[in-house]
Amino acid sequence: MAFGYLNNSLLLSGLIKASDYNEIIKFYSQIPVFQYQNTKKTGDLIMASDWQELSDHVQALRNQNYTIPWVPTGFVKGGLIKATSWSNAIYREVTNSGDYTFQAPNEARSIQLTWLMAGGGSGGGGDETGYGASGGGGGSGGYQQDISFPLSGGETITIHIGKGGVPTSKYETQGGNGADSYILINDEEKLRVTGGVGGQNALAMNYSGTNPTGGSGGSPNGVSGGDGAKANNNDKIGGAGANTPLGIGGQPTWADTGESATGYGAGGGGGCTIDRKQSVGYWVGGSGAGGYALFNLTN
Repeated sequence: MAFGYLNNSLLLSGLIKASDYNEIIKFYSQIPVFQYQNTKKTGDLIMASDWQELSDHVQALRNQNYTIPWVPTGFVKGGLIKATSWSNAIYREVTNSGDYTFQAPNEARSIQLTWLMAGGGSGGGGDETGYGASGGGGGSGGYQQDISFPLSGGETITIHIGKGGVPTSKYETQGGNGADSYILINDEEKLRVTGGVGGQNALAMNYSGTNPTGGSGGSPNGVSGGDGAKANNNDKIGGAGANTPLGIGGQPTWADTGESATGYGAGGGGGCTIDRKQSVGYWVGGSGAGGYALFNLTN
C-alpha cells in the first residue's frame, strides 16, 4: 500500500505511522523559517486534515518568496518518509537593508549569487552662498554577478545588504556614502561589494572655484555620479545620480530637494541652486538606493 501527495490532493490507501509523519516535519524543520511544531505521538491517527494543514503551511511560505520542497510523494506504508532532493533557493531575494541569516540545509552543496549589490551614494546639496553652485550626483554601488561558493551543508550564511546614502548638511564635504554589501559563510567573509560615494556638497567646493563633482562608484562595477556646476550668480541644475542595472539614479530637478534614486544601488541626484532664492539657500541632495541580493542554493 502506498500514498501520494500530488497537486494538493491527498491520495491514501492504507495507514501511515505517526513516526512517518514526524519524519516529514523533521525534514522541513531543517529550514529555520518552517517553524511548524504539529508533531504526533505514537498511536495518533493521521488524518487527511493533518496533511492539508501541513500543505497549507508550506504553500504560505512559498507565497512569501520562500521556495521549499513540496510534501514528499509516493512512499510506502510504514517506511520512513524522507525528501530525496530539492533544487531551488530557500529564499531567493534579499531587498531590505541589514542582515539576513539562515542555516543551509544539510543537502546544500553550493550557494550561487546571481546578484550582490551595495548601496548607492546620496546626491550633494546645492547652495546659494557666494556665487552659488549645484551639488554632484551620488555614485552607484558596486556589484558582482554570478558568483558561487561551495557548501557542505549546515553552514550559517549571512547576507548583509548595505543601505543607500542619505543627504548631509551643507557644511559637510559630500553627501552620505552608500554602505557595503557582503556575504559571510560561518562568519568568514566570502565576498564584499562597496557602496557608492556621495556627491560633493556645493558649499564645500564653492570657495575653491571648482565644480562640485559626482561621487565615485563602488567597487567593482560602480559608476560615478554627474558633476554639479558653479552658478556664477545664475541658476544651475544638479548632477544626476549614477544608474545600476537594477536601479535609476536621481535625475536633475529644480525642486527644493534632489530626486532620490529608485530600484537598487543607484545614486541620488544632486541639489540645484537658484540665484537669490533666499527662502531656501540650500537645496538638499537626493538619497541613494539600498543594495540587493538574489541567490540560489543547489544540492
